[in-house]
Amino acid sequence: MNTKEKYTVNARRNYVAAPQNPATEEAANREVQAALYTSVESRDLPMEVRIETVKGDGPKARLTVAAHVDLNQLPFRMVDNEKHNQLLFAAVVFDHNGKYIDGNSRSIAIRWKDDDTADPAVRSAAKVFESSFMLGAGDYVVRFVARDTEVQQLFSETTPVVIE
Repeated sequence: MNTKEKYTVNARRNYVAAPQNPATEEAANREVQAALYTSVESRDLPMEVRIETVKGDGPKARLTVAAHVDLNQLPFRMVDNEKHNQLLFAAVVFDHNGKYIDGNSRSIAIRWKDDDTADPAVRSAAKVFESSFMLGAGDYVVRFVARDTEVQQLFSETTPVVIE
């Protein structure tokens, strides 16, 4: 039986389903790890990621990833008149072929008070994470993921970077 039908196949690179109960620390780590290796972006947390490259005298450049969070909008839990949240951060660098180059993660407890003396501009752009990588010339992709413990929300962002 010869037919001359033509078919088109559409595929996506990957799919990651959210875990059903990400309440434990181990589940949170797995969720962040899964989010690092997907291209899906999420902006559930009030964050801004800034990436800066500084070329030194040698053949390598320093790439710095910094995350700023808006404490005015971050979910929290009240403990002794302080707002609390725990954030898990991860930053990973891939080369132009998608090969893992370097990365690190960190968990940071954030505590702050809402008082009248604090500058609202400072609370809206508090730097909570910074990580640096030494890289040679080339095209890279930086993947940044953050997750909070209070409401289990994710922030993920992919940024292409060229170092000359």
